[in-house]
Amino acid sequence: MNTFDEQVCEHQVQWRHAAGLPTNEHGLYNGEPYPWILPPQFWEYGLWPGIRSGSECSLPNYLRDERIQRHTGSNNLKSSWVACANLYFPFRHSQAGLELLAGFLQRHVSSAVQTVDAVELEYAELGDCAPSQLLGEAGGSRGSGQTSPDVAFLVNGGRGLILTESKYSEHSFYSCSAKTHACPRRPSTKSSTSLPRPTTRA
Repeated sequence: MNTFDEQVCEHQVQWRHAAGLPTNEHGLYNGEPYPWILPPQFWEYGLWPGIRSGSECSLPNYLRDERIQRHTGSNNLKSSWVACANLYFPFRHSQAGLELLAGFLQRHVSSAVQTVDAVELEYAELGDCAPSQLLGEAGGSRGSGQTSPDVAFLVNGGRGLILTESKYSEHSFYSCSAKTHACPRRPSTKSSTSLPRPTTRA
């Protein structure tokens, strides 16, 4: 039986052939062409049409306005970053979408989730909770050179935060490459509460 990664490769190549994209050119990875990789200038064709440029919920506009660096492999049809954006970013565009997402998180993550107020990609706090302060990662930005959760759900009127790492076909999670030195732990000036740990179902 093929591995999941091999199944994804096959599926994405079939999708590309059926989608009628404007190019058959293969993109490169480490100098080698692969049929599931698009040329860099065609990366948006891997996005759901509802979040491409020109849509009401444009991901490229969001990245520009929030100064977020998209992942360099976003032209790869196996990109976890693109899969995450396709799956979660559309929910931020409507109240109905946020309510649907809140119901899912309440059921599968924590019963304490009452509302989802915002969905943010490559999330990072400012001030005392910035990656430079918490993790000693100086000089980075959202999406590049610092630890940024793939997607964050701001819940319960801003009183809760669910940070999520998204993987598609990678074989594992990877070590963070941005932290280069120890950063003294700073006492928090804010009181906080955490959501109960989710239960694991067999």
